[in-house]
Amino acid sequence: MKTAHDQTSGEHEMMTHPISHQNYPSLLLFVKRYAFILAVLWTVIIFMMFGRHLFEVYEKTQQLPTRNQVVVEAMVYFVLWTLGLGGLALGVSYLWRGIRERDRIQEALRKSEEWFEGIFENMKCGVAVYDAVHDGEDFIIVDFNPAAERIEKVDKEDVIGKRVTEAFPGVEDFGLLNVLRRVWQTSKPEFVPANLYEDERNSGWRENYVYRLTSGYVFAVFEDVTDRRRSDEKLRESLSRQESILQNLQAGIMIIDPETHVIVEVNPAAATLIGAPIEEITGKVCHDFVCPNARGACPVTDKGITVDCRDCILLTNSKDQRHVMKTVTTIMLDGKPHLLESFVDLSDRIKAENNLRDSEQKMRAITSAAQDAIVMMDHEGKVAFWNKAAERIFGWSWEEITNRKVHEVLTPERLRDAHYKAFPAFQMTGEGAAVGKTIQLPALRKDGTEIPIDLSLSAFQLDGKWCSIGMARDISERVENEQSQARLKSAIEAASETIVIIDTDGVIQYVNPQFERTTGYTCEEAIGANPRLLNSGEHDESFYKDLWETILAGETWNGRFTNKAKDGTLFYEDATISPIMNESGEIINYVAVKRDVTRQKELEGQLQQAQKLESIGQLAAGIAHEINTPIQYVGDNTRFVRESVEELMAIISRCGELVDLNAPKERWQERADEFRRMIEEIDLEFIKEEIPTAIEQTLDGVDRVAEIVLAMKDFSHPGGEEKTPIDLNKAINSTITVCRNRWKYVADLETDFQADLPMVPCLVGEFNQVVLNIVVNAADAIGENVSEGDDRKGQIKVSTRRDGESVEIRVCDTGGGIPEEIQQKVFDPFFTTKDVGKGTGQGLAISHDVIVNKHGGTLRLETEPGIGTTFIIRLPIATESTQPQQEAA
Repeated sequence: MKTAHDQTSGEHEMMTHPISHQNYPSLLLFVKRYAFILAVLWTVIIFMMFGRHLFEVYEKTQQLPTRNQVVVEAMVYFVLWTLGLGGLALGVSYLWRGIRERDRIQEALRKSEEWFEGIFENMKCGVAVYDAVHDGEDFIIVDFNPAAERIEKVDKEDVIGKRVTEAFPGVEDFGLLNVLRRVWQTSKPEFVPANLYEDERNSGWRENYVYRLTSGYVFAVFEDVTDRRRSDEKLRESLSRQESILQNLQAGIMIIDPETHVIVEVNPAAATLIGAPIEEITGKVCHDFVCPNARGACPVTDKGITVDCRDCILLTNSKDQRHVMKTVTTIMLDGKPHLLESFVDLSDRIKAENNLRDSEQKMRAITSAAQDAIVMMDHEGKVAFWNKAAERIFGWSWEEITNRKVHEVLTPERLRDAHYKAFPAFQMTGEGAAVGKTIQLPALRKDGTEIPIDLSLSAFQLDGKWCSIGMARDISERVENEQSQARLKSAIEAASETIVIIDTDGVIQYVNPQFERTTGYTCEEAIGANPRLLNSGEHDESFYKDLWETILAGETWNGRFTNKAKDGTLFYEDATISPIMNESGEIINYVAVKRDVTRQKELEGQLQQAQKLESIGQLAAGIAHEINTPIQYVGDNTRFVRESVEELMAIISRCGELVDLNAPKERWQERADEFRRMIEEIDLEFIKEEIPTAIEQTLDGVDRVAEIVLAMKDFSHPGGEEKTPIDLNKAINSTITVCRNRWKYVADLETDFQADLPMVPCLVGEFNQVVLNIVVNAADAIGENVSEGDDRKGQIKVSTRRDGESVEIRVCDTGGGIPEEIQQKVFDPFFTTKDVGKGTGQGLAISHDVIVNKHGGTLRLETEPGIGTTFIIRLPIATESTQPQQEAA
């Protein structure tokens, strides 16, 4: 038995020695043993080469052959290589590969053309293919894709074959032509940024990519970036607005690094709240300013707590604390989270809330206190608000009117259809015939009565629905006033008094028809003229000066004019001139109401003369009594002196006889005794005492009579038509003397005259009559107040004093006073409180006319029932004055 080593050795030998006949069985055994292995190896080699062939084909074509191609090629390879025709197999392989490569390239080219055509036709960018002419000076359009047609709004057929400058006139200004030239010359692609292209046909922003093909064609791929440009503009505007908002936002904004709590950015509002420049805030820790008590902690980063409208403390640069409302949110900046912290000063909000509450309270107070009705109507026409004035004007309470339709309760039935037809249009548009206007229309009260109202209506939207608010004013009084004014106008037109309205420059603006009848001037002649056209020249400067001073002071002037009519005749008018003021208290016009008193003046003159005669007649008895008393004791004393002188003359005669020196001396004693006896008989001592007294009394009586006569002369002085300067104290004293008999039995009269009183221009006779009337009235008032048999007398005090440019005369009495209900009537003609036959009622009326109309003064009274009455006369002092700028007639 052979070992393995031996067996191996034998096999080795057989393999190393040539085959011999003896060895033939071994060869067959070798072939049988290794034929299968060789066949497998050969097959593997063939398929490795075939696989390599397939790999090369795939590398070049990027495509795998079909299954049939693989089988056929594999069989051919196997047969040829098995037959030992490997070279032929490789040649066939390469030939086959070339044919297939050609087919692949053609197919690839076909597909590439289809692919390019699909891209060219369907791409969104416009593509234009240009061919250079004239050595690149111009270009002809070779092709134009649909996108280019759409962008440029042209048809392909209209531009193919045309020069680019012909098809697109704006191409040179657009700048593309120079780019085409450069790219054609240099073959370097260029990008043309967005620029505006404009011609008569089209306009828009274009962006171009220009490059040259090896064939020489120049391609331009372009886009219409108008929308993008607009979007960019909007984006820039948006960013600008956002930046502007950030810079102008009233809320403080901080951007904070959440890791370091360092302030990265801050807006001006935050800097203003903190009170430090922005550069001093950025870079610092947020807790230096906001929530200083929470330093080192952050509820957002540490605890993940959302901070939304939380009250916190803001520390200002001056270390003051302000309460703010803070909100913190996380934002991404440069790919890193940051904290966006906004805060609003609560003091403004609190102030605003307080103001809002105050405003609401004020609004409630205003609407409650408003005199006009305020009514709000919702979109359904129902009452949504109704103030107190509306309740008062229309009679409906809030509880009764709420949710009821306005037109059903406030619109008269005859007008409701029109309102109902117009209301749907208002609901749609908020417009209507009454919206935005103030109109007058009738309204219905709860009791069914109609009242005229002024309605101001405004529309507004609430929750997208049109509502309205109206302010209604009850104009019943105004309408009545307008009607009254119409009636008044009619009355003025028909009035017998002259009515003149002038402006502040003294120009006549209105005269009534009576003006024409009185003056002879027509309305057309008067309007626009100055009242001086009636000036007669009868009044001095002081007259007009006093008039204008009175009305310019806002007071009413009363007086009498002597005017001249158009035909030159003089006439007299009693006038009342009053200022007309606007709501601000400024004088805007003057109105003069005048009555022609020419005939009345004649009657007044007669009446005054009659009253003067009546007064003299009434005083005659008293004057006679006043004169009789001193005349009586003048006569008695004269008779006494005469008798005494007769006795004395008898003694004187006797004395002549007794002193005869030739008579015997013994008779001297006898004669002396006789002389003594005669003296005793005539009571010489009595005569010596009484004669001087009698003479003195006689002289006093003569002076008293002279005084009364002089007073009568002064009192009854006729005067003249012109005022003359007089001594008021003397004139008043004369009048008091004349009427002494009327007051001496009921009152004691006291005078208090200012010694240096200036002379005053007066109509002396008429002034004396005024003083007489007032003093007599005072005596009568006291007489009525003193009961019969009462020894007590009243008191009359007459005083004079200067007061500025006037002289004031006061006559005070202790009579019973004048009741309040008749105080306004005392100066009325024919008004009297005396019994029938005891008074005409003309005394004070004439006195008022004399003082006010003739002297330009004032006459008024102060009275207190049960105490007494004071009449106060004020007369202007004659002074030099300049001619007034304006005159009135």
